[in-house]
Amino acid sequence: MEVVDLIKLRLANWIKAKWSESTMCISELLSHPQLFKAPGKSVLPKLSSSWMKPPAGFVKFNVDGSSVGKPGMSESNMAELMAVREAIILFLSSKWVEDCSVITESDSKNVISWMKKTCSVPWRMRPVFNHIQNLLVKLKSWDIVHVLRECNMVADSLAKEGVHRKEDLVSINEQ
Repeated sequence: MEVVDLIKLRLANWIKAKWSESTMCISELLSHPQLFKAPGKSVLPKLSSSWMKPPAGFVKFNVDGSSVGKPGMSESNMAELMAVREAIILFLSSKWVEDCSVITESDSKNVISWMKKTCSVPWRMRPVFNHIQNLLVKLKSWDIVHVLRECNMVADSLAKEGVHRKEDLVSINEQ
């Protein structure tokens, strides 16, 4: 074991001792310590009843997955997880990647829970989830926030419309 590995192990154990409510496993802390977020005040309120503009220095994605024609909780969760992945890929290829942090808003409690408590991701969704984790390491900073369904109506309608589109649609509002 190298010195760096020992430092990471000590850091992971210290985090688990200091913040016992942390949802990250020791193995996740060892492989991606930069993804740990110490409990404290969030940049944004966790739930809102209306859409809010992101703070300065942040780019926000409202995501929603659609599994029209493929009913079932598993399919809709996979669609939502894939929407999160696409948002991160889009951000990483944008002009804002160097100067801004990213906030992703979703109305899926399952996906939010998986992103924050990575040990609980169903095995079927692990490949997409692992891809997301590898992408997140490239970000300056990120957060994923649960929003009420009412705040995500535009994303919901675009996701449903997108199922029937032959080409991708990307809308960027720079106001």
